[in-house]
Amino acid sequence: MGSVAEYDLGRAPATWDFLQFLINARLRFGKFDVSFQDGPADGFRKDGAPRSISQKRALFENVMLPALQLIGAEKVDKPGEGVSYFQIDAVNAVNRGRPIPKWEIPASVLEECKQYLGERKPLVITLRETDYYPERNSNLLAWLEFASTVDDVIFVRDTAKADEPLPFETCPRASKDFLFRAALMSLARCNLLVGNGPALIVEYLDVPWLMFNPLRPELDYAPLKEDWWVNMVGIPPGQQFPWAKENQRIIWEHDSFHVIKSAWESIKDIHLLPPIQSFAAWSEADRFENIKSNCNRVDRRLSDDIPAHDRTAVLVCYGPSLKDTWHAAAATDGDIFTVSGAHGYLLERGVVPYAQIDCDPRPHKAAQFGTPHLGVKYWLGSCVHPDYLDRLTGYSVSLWHLHNGPESAENIWSIMPDAWLCVGGGSVGLRSISLLYTQGYRHFEIHGMDCSMVKGETYAGVHLGKKQEVTPVRCGERWFDSTLQLIDYARQFLDDLRLWEGATFRVHGDGLLAHMINNRETANGYH
Repeated sequence: MGSVAEYDLGRAPATWDFLQFLINARLRFGKFDVSFQDGPADGFRKDGAPRSISQKRALFENVMLPALQLIGAEKVDKPGEGVSYFQIDAVNAVNRGRPIPKWEIPASVLEECKQYLGERKPLVITLRETDYYPERNSNLLAWLEFASTVDDVIFVRDTAKADEPLPFETCPRASKDFLFRAALMSLARCNLLVGNGPALIVEYLDVPWLMFNPLRPELDYAPLKEDWWVNMVGIPPGQQFPWAKENQRIIWEHDSFHVIKSAWESIKDIHLLPPIQSFAAWSEADRFENIKSNCNRVDRRLSDDIPAHDRTAVLVCYGPSLKDTWHAAAATDGDIFTVSGAHGYLLERGVVPYAQIDCDPRPHKAAQFGTPHLGVKYWLGSCVHPDYLDRLTGYSVSLWHLHNGPESAENIWSIMPDAWLCVGGGSVGLRSISLLYTQGYRHFEIHGMDCSMVKGETYAGVHLGKKQEVTPVRCGERWFDSTLQLIDYARQFLDDLRLWEGATFRVHGDGLLAHMINNRETANGYH
């Protein structure tokens, strides 16, 4: 039986906030359907909101019900579990390492919108022009002035004004048709709008957007005040969503012409790399088979309640700069941890790590780390291939569990209900930082985490994995040879910094990641 998320219209509003409910439900359940509970006021809640019953019903029928299609859910008539509609739940989930869900536009509507646009990639300006809280409305004169300074603009007017013309192109269908609006936003060169309901579409799309004027503290309306953003959205004024890219920004100012123009100039030349699609190294079913087998063979588990201490974690990865920095790693006063082939690389040079960390489920990893050493502890993700354990009979092995999404978590908890799961990025190096953080480490000296190549080499020595296509990427004034996967890992490192509160890092070497940190760049694109 699938999960059902219940939206109680007696307590929750019939507004665009329902979209956030859908995102939160996806984070909680994975796949789910939605049931609705009627409220006492003609099906809705009793509140002091200025919307009439007919306006609430229109929002329910024309926004909330179509929005189910963006998340692959259906309306069902059965009891369900309540889910919050506050954005802080999504912010907290991402800060704990969860990927943010994204809307999926129905293919038929997307194709219709592509036919409407042809080859165009317009700026889409969404206007708020309602008769309740008019102080929140778009500064129409400023937006018209801005439109006169740029090419190819489409205005999406408020639904009530959909058919009223402007001096620039409008799209009445997008004003009236929720799914077409979402499709148009998903195909825009950039979306520009003031803080209001449709922002919940663009905030969960992989397209550029600028949202203005989210605060109006002089109004008697809680969502426009600073404490609401802190307590209900989860980000203080002046900051950004943790999943936002460099061209997805909240502009914490009113939408005057000069503010709009300046914000657009700051992002218009950012060209993102194509979205990097990650594929699991091993199917979830095969991963779970590894977990069950390994947990039956190994009793020892790492604990997650180690208090913070002052020892340094020297994390040694297998990137090419390790050839230049391994002496420094060996000389550092700290505990040396290796991943992948760095284990054998250091042992061959007389350096015995404190522990080897691995969490890759593929069988070739059992050979990649080299020859075991009795002086090394082996901290292995429970999903590693059983061949890994075959090579470690008689050695010190401890297991820990990875959080790789709802399915993996449910699988582990089905056999170990009290297991703790380690979140983090997609590489063993990134996940090792999260693991070491649970072991009390707060200072990290990192070697060999380059996320780039040196003279065509991705590793310090022999590596048994597949070679990947080279992708040039620029950081500051310097170009690096890298791969899409390594660029993604570098981005994830910067994203994951929020997971490691109070930790400090020094990344050694001359690779892409070190330059991204030094230049405060994200390698999301180039200018």
